[in-house]
Amino acid sequence: MNAANGPLALLIVIIRERAQKEELRFGWLAWARICALEMWCVRAQFNVSGREPVTESEYRAREAEAARELIPIDDCATMLTEDHQEWDDADCEADEDGEPTPTDEAWYRVRDQKADELRRLVEAGTLAGTGKGQRMKIECGSFYGWLGEPVPVVPELGVAFDVRPDDRGREVERERRDHELIRGLLDRGACAFDLPLDMESPLAVEPPASGFGLEMARVIAVAVRAGVQENWRELRAIEEQVDEITEAFDGEDVLRESTRGYLEEAKGTLARLHEDLQAYTGPFELPDPDEEVRATVARIVEQEVRNVAAG
Repeated sequence: MNAANGPLALLIVIIRERAQKEELRFGWLAWARICALEMWCVRAQFNVSGREPVTESEYRAREAEAARELIPIDDCATMLTEDHQEWDDADCEADEDGEPTPTDEAWYRVRDQKADELRRLVEAGTLAGTGKGQRMKIECGSFYGWLGEPVPVVPELGVAFDVRPDDRGREVERERRDHELIRGLLDRGACAFDLPLDMESPLAVEPPASGFGLEMARVIAVAVRAGVQENWRELRAIEEQVDEITEAFDGEDVLRESTRGYLEEAKGTLARLHEDLQAYTGPFELPDPDEEVRATVARIVEQEVRNVAAG
């Protein structure tokens, strides 16, 4: 009884405190996921709402480069088919909202017709292109000029350019550096954060340039899982010894009420962590104590018994 309420009670209190610390670590893990997902949303919003600063001469150079690019003829035909409006009733079916939409068969038929039309225009010299048949490609500037539309120039940041006069070049360069800094920070912290985490790959020794939030979460998840398993193993070994002592006292609980409360609290915390943590780590078992742990706890009880007998 002295062993149960002395050394073993002290170990129970220690494990209870350690379990609470693992609970805090799990809170950090959940926080890391929330931060990574929020950073992902901020980065997406930054990328689509930002306007890339550029001087007028830089923009014209990018526009000229884009005009020289070659587009596969199937991609050009797809763009024309997406804009096609003259669908017959026989070509359509009702979508989920009950609205008419072209069938796959009709869509591909029109796409092939558009591709044949584009080939004829290239062969006639109306459009500039290279190759033949399925391998034909059309010059971007020629294709969009034929459509009567400007050549699309895709910025690295956002969906549009902020074109400024050449005499504001220093201002443009300064804002571009600011944007690159912000985007680098967002790229470092943002990640999709799919669950469960990859628990098998080696952990990063140095913080990665991107996906830092994901790597930090993996480190925390590995540590919490190990802590839950270790504390559970030790607590179960103590509980087994307490059960043996209780049996020797004809089934009367030998633990003080407060100590019994600490033991149940620690078990409850570890069991709850085990259940919640598996969403992050995937399934894992709460291990039974091995013989080494059982022997260590048994020696603590035996030593206390000898101390009482000697006293």
